[in-house]
Amino acid sequence: MHNLRTTLKACTIMLVSTSVSPLFADTDVSHNWNSEGEAAAMRIFREKYEQLGGEWKDTSFPETQASIASVKTRFIGGNPPMALQSALGGVMRDFAEAGLLQDMTSVAEAGGWGANVSASMAAVGQHDGAWVAAPVFIDVINWLYTNNEVLAGAGIEQPNNWAEFTASLATLQAAGHIPLAIGGASWQEGILFDHVLLGVGGSALYDGLMSGDAAVFDSGQVRQALEELANLRQYTDEGKAGRSWGDTAALVSSGKSAYFFMGPWAAGAFGDLGDEGGNWSCRLTPWDATMTIVADGFQFIKVDDAGDIAAQAL
Repeated sequence: MHNLRTTLKACTIMLVSTSVSPLFADTDVSHNWNSEGEAAAMRIFREKYEQLGGEWKDTSFPETQASIASVKTRFIGGNPPMALQSALGGVMRDFAEAGLLQDMTSVAEAGGWGANVSASMAAVGQHDGAWVAAPVFIDVINWLYTNNEVLAGAGIEQPNNWAEFTASLATLQAAGHIPLAIGGASWQEGILFDHVLLGVGGSALYDGLMSGDAAVFDSGQVRQALEELANLRQYTDEGKAGRSWGDTAALVSSGKSAYFFMGPWAAGAFGDLGDEGGNWSCRLTPWDATMTIVADGFQFIKVDDAGDIAAQAL
């Protein structure tokens, strides 16, 4: 994260020092919505935008990091995209603090954005009181996907707590399966660590760590969670580096692996196995009502051209 902020600040300095003409947007949306369901959602936005008279273009990337890297490169080149689709959190904050996002407050107020979403959703679309992004949906991401046939073949019951989950891994490995499927991208590893935190200490540990509560760091549970994360490595496969979440989900749906921690967007990969609850399952972890939620939306990139600004407002 420190490296991202440093790079964004460098982008700003370069633009200030070298640009003698306004920033013009290559009027398109940079995104990583590639799965069947995500592509369908993007089509809805495209159709609505075109109905309003706009000309829609988009550039798709396999992973969020690639999309973000492209936006930074295009900033330096003076032709950033009109908008960036991503999770609204640290990335948006870093872009906003570097002065790279457009103030959309007047558009948001005229369109009643705040009235159409919850207060918490409205908060994630703003930075220092200004709207810089449009939150469009939320995801509950603490789901465990399981190939039930793999578990049954290894003589394992569905785990109902973290201890049962970890206890099943060695048996699955001995049966010739990859116990835990994971892709090597940092955001996928982050989702896994979220589950580990919830498994070790529940919502109290997770919330305390996310809020920077010093007492949580001193409790010993953070160390335990890190040790649990390190222990899981032996139950993954060597091919995980750089693997997409879609290819990782396919390991489970094809029966090569047993478990996969991911958000609801991965459910489409299991369609060939029939309805959920039969040959496969998708359950909240840590097996209670706790939910970790991420907001996704469109960040509006700072541009100077009046036509580009009008395109963003549309």
